Amino acid sequence: MLLLTKAIELTLFPAVMAFAASSDLFTMTIANRVSIVLVAGFGLLAALTGMGATDLLSHVGAAAAVLTAPESIAWLLNIRGGDVPHTPLPLSFAILRADASVTLFIDRRKLAPGLDRHLGNSVAIETPELPTLP
Repeated sequence: MLLLTKAIELTLFPAVMAFAASSDLFTMTIANRVSIVLVAGFGLLAALTGMGATDLLSHVGAAAAVLTAPESIAWLLNIRGGDVPHTPLPLSFAILRADASVTLFIDRRKLAPGLDRHLGNSVAIETPELPTLP
């Protein structure tokens, strides 16, 4: 049974993803809905692999989004920077959680005085940890 489940896992879900992508390619419309085939395929795969209800629900709704595009962070937090030539964007990354709280990872030396007040209590500012090379 484990081998059958693994075979279905490795073939069904990619096939459903390919079907959803190709059907959108041919219709040339980008709908704001998930293909019913994709949802049904995921549900079937989840049931066959023994995924519990908690795991299934965690895949349906994300608890957080990681933002890495400078323009997305500038738009979300209404902040500007001078890290990108000819563009007022700060190089940073952020985690946006489902409760609308944000953790902004940015070099504190780049921050203007009073930015904490501008961002409010729902935004935490952290300095990113850079890896050290051996």
